[in-house]
Amino acid sequence: MTINKTGGSGVYTADDRIVVTGALQLTDGIIGGGTVEAQAGVTLASAFDGGGGSLMFSGAANQIYTNNGGLNPTGTWTINKTAGSVTMASDLILGVSTPLNITSGTLDQGPTFSLRPERLRSVWVGSFRTWGPAISPSAGISRTAVPSD
Repeated sequence: MTINKTGGSGVYTADDRIVVTGALQLTDGIIGGGTVEAQAGVTLASAFDGGGGSLMFSGAANQIYTNNGGLNPTGTWTINKTAGSVTMASDLILGVSTPLNITSGTLDQGPTFSLRPERLRSVWVGSFRTWGPAISPSAGISRTAVPSD
């Protein structure tokens, strides 16, 4: 799926969620609301304008996140994978009010990329691997056990 405002508004807005099973190319435009759930690689182009929507990484396949200079969406970012990991192939800089939740699966920072979430929350079943140069959340990192039924 490609979001590209050439010839249109370039705004994806939903009240709920859209699941993208193939590569997600965020070329130009915004995610205006709702959640885009990616089950393959995610690439942001330099002209992408972010938006207030949420981004979720899910599914069993390994995924790669690459930002080529665009703005990240400012809604909640979630890693919720049944297997596999999300590997950063660029820095991941999130805004002041943008939480990063790792509910299941692994976020792999990679050897050279910076992660700057303002709020990082990993529930008991999720994990985070860091080999990168910097993690700098100003609001702290918390790890919370999954509530039982």
